[in-house]
Amino acid sequence: MDSDTEVLLAVAARRDHVINVIKPALESGQWVVCDRFTESTRAYQGGGGGVDTAWIDRLNQQATLGLKPDRTYLFDAPAELAAQRRSQRGRASDRFESQDAEFFDRVRDVYLNRPQVDSFKRLVIDSSETVINIQKLLEKDISSL
Repeated sequence: MDSDTEVLLAVAARRDHVINVIKPALESGQWVVCDRFTESTRAYQGGGGGVDTAWIDRLNQQATLGLKPDRTYLFDAPAELAAQRRSQRGRASDRFESQDAEFFDRVRDVYLNRPQVDSFKRLVIDSSETVINIQKLLEKDISSL
């Protein structure tokens, strides 16, 4: 499957998820926590796979009906540390996880160099910290929303 097709499939699934899960939950007053929203497609298929990020952004805008997260948490770790942690999990790597370090460096670069736009509020978390320290940081940030 080529990268453009991957983007179209991811965006179609995202639109379905927005319409059938996220939007109804928000409309009923619930909080929604979503793992890997629009920024992941931008980083993995754009940065990692070389697909035009402007095209991805336009597709995501349509797929999400303009819905944007109030907060995005970026758990950042150097590619080497992430690879070390993946190898310790004791399960086979998926298609993305088996990419080389250069792929993950490009993905990380897109994540970290995303300009702050519109209501996009991102908190970058140093994932080399302990789980306890990360949990405390998240609790403090969430309680301030």
